[in-house]
Amino acid sequence: NCIIAEANLKIVPCKSTGKPLATVKKIEITDCKSYPCIFKRGSNYSINVEFQTHQKLTDLKLNIMGQINNKNVPFSTNDDNHCINTIKEIKNSKDPKKCVLNRKGTYNYHFSLDVAETYPSLQLFVSYMVKSNDKPVFCFLFPCKLV
Repeated sequence: NCIIAEANLKIVPCKSTGKPLATVKKIEITDCKSYPCIFKRGSNYSINVEFQTHQKLTDLKLNIMGQINNKNVPFSTNDDNHCINTIKEIKNSKDPKKCVLNRKGTYNYHFSLDVAETYPSLQLFVSYMVKSNDKPVFCFLFPCKLV
C-alpha cells in the first residue's frame, strides 16, 4: 500500500512485461485524496514518487497512456532530459547534467503533469510508466476524472 496525498489509496501496478527496475516506496498526486483523482482541464498536477532502484540506471523516459474504452491513448509529454528534470537528487548533485541512479539508491521523482484544456471531460484510467532503455523502472495505474 502506498500513500497518495494524505489518504491510503491502493496503487495498482501496471501489467507490464518484465520485472520493474525499482520498488516504489511512496506516491503522491496533488489534490488526490480519493479515487478517482479529479483533474481540472487547464491545470497541472504534481506526481511525486519515492523509489529504490534494483540496478544502476542512466536514462529515464516517460510514457503516459489513458485507458479509454479499453484502448490505450498516449498523452503527449515533453520528455527531453526526463531524468535530469525529474530526479531531485540529480538536480542537487555536483553534476546536474548527468543522469546516474545507483543500484539500491533511493530517489525522489517529481513531474508536473499538464492537463490541457483541449482534453475532453471524461473518466479514465491513467497508466503512468517511467522506463529506462525500454524496461519499466516503475509503472502504476490510477483512475481519474477530467472535468
